[in-house]
Amino acid sequence: MIRQKIHQFRRLFFLTTLAWAKMRGEIIAQADYTVPINMPYRPGWTLIFQDDFNAPTLDGAIWWKQVAERDKEGAVYRNENVSVKDSCMQFTVRKEQFKNYNYTAGMVFKSENVSVNSYVEISCKVPKGLGFWPAFWFWTGAGETYQEIDVAEFTGSRPYQFQANNYYWNARRQKIINDGKRVWPTYPNGKSMDVTETFHVYGLEWTEKSIRFYFDNVLVREVKKNIPKNPMVLILGMGLYPNENPPESALPAHFSVDYVRIFKKNN
Repeated sequence: MIRQKIHQFRRLFFLTTLAWAKMRGEIIAQADYTVPINMPYRPGWTLIFQDDFNAPTLDGAIWWKQVAERDKEGAVYRNENVSVKDSCMQFTVRKEQFKNYNYTAGMVFKSENVSVNSYVEISCKVPKGLGFWPAFWFWTGAGETYQEIDVAEFTGSRPYQFQANNYYWNARRQKIINDGKRVWPTYPNGKSMDVTETFHVYGLEWTEKSIRFYFDNVLVREVKKNIPKNPMVLILGMGLYPNENPPESALPAHFSVDYVRIFKKNN
């Protein structure tokens, strides 16, 4: 009897949590679900940049590799950890000694900034495992001018979700605020979707009035406050969370980007 009551309570808790998630817009449900194979066309927008990474090496005039140590992260960023493989830009986390780190990682900045009234999307596959920290994001400024948009920020140990965030300076509180949200994709039958299993499309529509986050062409979040006005740097890469060492069986791990596309809104 006690076990039956515990089971009923757990089931009720799960259903209640699921219902609230759907009300918050954190659950994606599509009939006849398939991962989209997007063509470089978007109604009302003009394609102004596209990289499918078909060349044997990365174009250094477009993508600037970063050599850096960042905010006590678990890995140091090196040029050698960014490459092109199987027509993808690939970021690799390895276990190797470099400087005072036990792990190395990879990251790039796009050479030309992205401005308002743009739509940017990538198709990518992320790895599963403790510590892995792939991200597709934008950044500009510092202190009171700081602005950051995480179109898709992943946690390798949580393969059923990703973060869609908007960071901005709050003058009243005198600090940078993260207006963040977790997105939990599901299949049409309600089963949680492991986003690490295959490639998915992640997009950001940035206009003067809003920023909209997309997963596989489905709108999953819209923000209408604290919208950035200045051009921003497009950043792609994968590091390690502080104090989270991945299992050796998962290494080396790869964050693979199949393409990057940028559209400009038609007048």
